[in-house]
Amino acid sequence: MKRMQYRFCTPANLFQLYLSTAVDSGKVGSSAMPLVIKLLVVAFLIFWTFVGGWLIAKYGALFGPHHDHRAETPGARSFGLAHIGAVWVGAFALGVWFLFL
Repeated sequence: MKRMQYRFCTPANLFQLYLSTAVDSGKVGSSAMPLVIKLLVVAFLIFWTFVGGWLIAKYGALFGPHHDHRAETPGARSFGLAHIGAVWVGAFALGVWFLFL
C-alpha cells in the first residue's frame, strides 16, 4: 500500500497541482498561466477599487485634523493625502498595464 505524504497546502502547490492535472488531461495547454495571472490581476483591481472607496468614505477621519496633534499643519496633511493618492493611482495603473500586457 502506498503511503501518502502530507504537506502544507499553499497557493503555489495548488496551482502546480492544477497545471499538472490540466496538462495530463489535455484540456488546458500552455495558455493556463496567463489566464490565471490575468484573473488574479482583475481580483486585485476589484479589491483595490474597494480600498479606494473606503478611503473616500473615511476621508474626514483619515485625512482631517488630528485631535491629539494640533501642531500638524494643513500642508503636512495634504502631503500625506497626495502620497496616498499617488500610491493608489500608481498601483491601479500598474494593474491595468499588466492586465492588457
